[in-house]
This record gives sequence, structure tokens and C-alpha cells, in this order.
Amino acid sequence: MLRSEDRDERQAHDRLVSYAQAASGEELAPARKAFLALPEDKRRELVGHIVVADAAPPIEDLDAEFASALRHAAPAATRSQLVGRLREWWLLRAERHLVDVAAGLSPRINSLEIEEKIGSLRDQLAADNLPNDFEEMTAPSDEEVAADSRAFVMQLRLISLGNERVRLAIHDHNRAFAQRSRWLREDLLLGEELEVYERRLKDEWERIWLPETDEELDGISDEAAALRGREVFKACNDGVIEPIRPKVSAPHITRGSFHMLADELRIGWHHDWLARVQLMLEEARK
Repeated sequence: MLRSEDRDERQAHDRLVSYAQAASGEELAPARKAFLALPEDKRRELVGHIVVADAAPPIEDLDAEFASALRHAAPAATRSQLVGRLREWWLLRAERHLVDVAAGLSPRINSLEIEEKIGSLRDQLAADNLPNDFEEMTAPSDEEVAADSRAFVMQLRLISLGNERVRLAIHDHNRAFAQRSRWLREDLLLGEELEVYERRLKDEWERIWLPETDEELDGISDEAAALRGREVFKACNDGVIEPIRPKVSAPHITRGSFHMLADELRIGWHHDWLARVQLMLEEARK
């Protein structure tokens, strides 16, 4: 890359203009036309912002270059995951940067921001933590909530949960499902780690769901049963439950995992949830 004292922006501008006027290829014709149509002062300003990075690796070699540059930032077992997440973040960050530049805002991405992101990703891939990749997943729309007929949503309708609460529940489920799928895809979970976590969640649910006495549910009305179901749901959502790993702090992982269990009909909120949801599913198939 040229040093600033080696740059001759005037000469570079004049050469680009000469090339654009003389070239005849069709592929770059629109770009040449747009370049020549600019007022001269704007063309010179554009050329002044051009930087040519000599000997830059081709795009297919970038992951290997990243892995080499980050060899001290993460152990070999998780280095590819670090590289993948850093690439994802950088593409979004560069897009936002270009929008900012077009709006006349900050022209630079501070190196400290990049270092902090690498540090954050490294910490998420530590032995006592797991990555949180779907924190900012878009929440479902009103239409998506209304049309959702999955079993865990039927469970929430059964206890007359409010629509906005149902939306939050669907959002938690979707983020947890996507996150757990990625953990499994990237082999970040150890042995039966996920099964142990689900057993822990089910045990906590059972302690909350079971009635205090054998007579508690005798003759209970539908309204009272729905109220009790909402109390069970709230207690599970608000409870302090040991996470899958000590530093996995995202609450949607636990809440969404409860909904995944409810979707598989392994747990429920209403005292008669299994029979009623199975009936609702049978009616939905007709």
C-alpha cells in the first residue's frame, strides 16, 4: 500500500479519466459513464478517497487469513467458530459504516471496537460459556402470531395468555431454537450436555406444576384452571434456574427451552394440558 507521501492523486485522476474515455469494454461501461459524468471537483474528491491494498488475499482465502491472524485469540477447537462470527459481525458493521459515511457521520471504524468484539467472541467461546448469536432476531409480526399453530402456542392459548405475552413467548422460542441448532451444528455442546439441561428444566417445571394437595384440582373451573396455568407459566419464566453453562446469561435461552419442551408435549401449563392439546391438534388436522 502506498504511503501518503507517495500518493499523486492528480496523476491518478488524470489516468483514470484517460482510461475511462479510451476503454471500450461493455461490462464496465456504466461505471465509466457515471465516473466521467461527475463534475471534475467531485471526481478528484472521489479519487482522493481511493486506497489500493496491494497483495490482498482473494475472498476464498480470507478464512485462512483470519484464522492465522487470530491464532492467539482462541484455541484451535473453536477458532473456526470465532472466524465465522467475526466475519458475520464485520459484514454488518461495514454496511452500517457505509450508511454512516453517506450521512456525513464518523468516517472510521475504531480499531478498539474490533478488539473489543474479538474479546467478546473469545469469551463466548470459552469452556464456561456459549455464543449468543440471535439476541437481535426480529420478533414475529401480528399476522405471524395469529397464524402460529404450533403445540407450544396452543398451550399458551389454553391458559388464555395475552397476545403480547404470546408474541414474547414465540420470540423466545424462535431464538432459543435457532441458537441451540447452531450450537449443535458447530459441535459446541459436550456429550449429553443438552439432555442434562432439559432434565433440569423439566424437574423445575414439575416442582412448580404439581398441586400442593391431591384435592387441589377437584372440581376446578376452566377460568381457575387457566389462572393457575398462567401462574405456573410465570413461575417457570421468572424462576432462577441454573443455565446450561455458568456464563450463559441470555434469559431467552431458558424461556425458549421451556417452550421447546412444551412444543414436544413434555411439559405443560394447564393441569389437563396433554389431553386438551392433543385434542386441539387432532381438530387442527381435520
